[in-house]
Amino acid sequence: MKSVYNFVVTPKGERYNNKKKVGDSELILNTEIFNHQYVNREAVVVSTPIVGETDIKPGDEVITPSLTFGAGVESIVQAGGTPVFVDIDEYFHIDVDKIEDAITEKTKVISYVSLYGQTPNIDKLKKLSDKHNLCLVEDGAHAFGSSWKNKKVGTLADITTFSFNIQKNLAGFGDGGAVSSMYDVCENIRSLRVHGRTGIRGEFDEVGYNARLSNINSVVCLAKLKKLDEWIDSKREICKVYDEELANIVQIPLQRPDSYHTFYAYVIQCPDNTRDALEKFLQDNGIQTRISWPMGVHMTQAYGVYCLDSLPKTENVTKNILSLPCYHTLRDQDHVIQKVKEFYG
Repeated sequence: MKSVYNFVVTPKGERYNNKKKVGDSELILNTEIFNHQYVNREAVVVSTPIVGETDIKPGDEVITPSLTFGAGVESIVQAGGTPVFVDIDEYFHIDVDKIEDAITEKTKVISYVSLYGQTPNIDKLKKLSDKHNLCLVEDGAHAFGSSWKNKKVGTLADITTFSFNIQKNLAGFGDGGAVSSMYDVCENIRSLRVHGRTGIRGEFDEVGYNARLSNINSVVCLAKLKKLDEWIDSKREICKVYDEELANIVQIPLQRPDSYHTFYAYVIQCPDNTRDALEKFLQDNGIQTRISWPMGVHMTQAYGVYCLDSLPKTENVTKNILSLPCYHTLRDQDHVIQKVKEFYG
């Protein structure tokens, strides 16, 4: 009996008989339920299972930026697709002008990220996806409340995904998220989130997931939703002060025309390879910062195999970007600004 799971694991310690050579690595390939008892309990999962049916088939390509959290690329691979990485523009978004060169007969989806709280140029993306008959998918995890030409994120792409992680604009009580779509995929998603069950009797129509938003998470998000616009306005005011005080010291984030920036993060670019030293200096002075992210996804061990070319802009900014404190209850912004100025003298 075959399992729906096909784990590839790296053995730690004792070796087992179901070994397989993959390149220069010796792996355990476990594909049958009765073999589960032989898998080393300390093995490290390096490839996750493909579960359920998907319109993305093996060999299909999905165009995506590399400056993003790995979950977006992870979902492409889990669906059976091949990520095709495209470099970024000056706004940290996928460079729309470079996408067409990456499109092949295997391309099925353009997946873009509304990074740090604002959208890419949606008009250009839609024109390109319509021209090549491609699905347009948005990672809106950073951009809940943002908009393009007064149209809210969640209504712009064919499918948009949101995160309610504690760090996000609309933060729940732990992990959670939502999907919005302009097309008739929501019923399928509702089924997948409850193990593929549908109907009054709850028949299992397909292999699904346990992905329901908990009751407490729902209550917290609904309560916060009423305050979201007020909180975003507060963050925008905080970031306006950063702009005024730091523009001559570091490279402040650019705001794309026609895109309403919610500032999930206020991301500066530090000059002359000073990012790591500034990060430590601020930490020593009680100021927490973040690096989102220290390398592009294409530079990681898990996904580097999908990118043989360099992405120079992505690789450059990941050496220099730093997120300063930016939350609606921030009370010590003057201290942050003072210490940044002190560092650069």
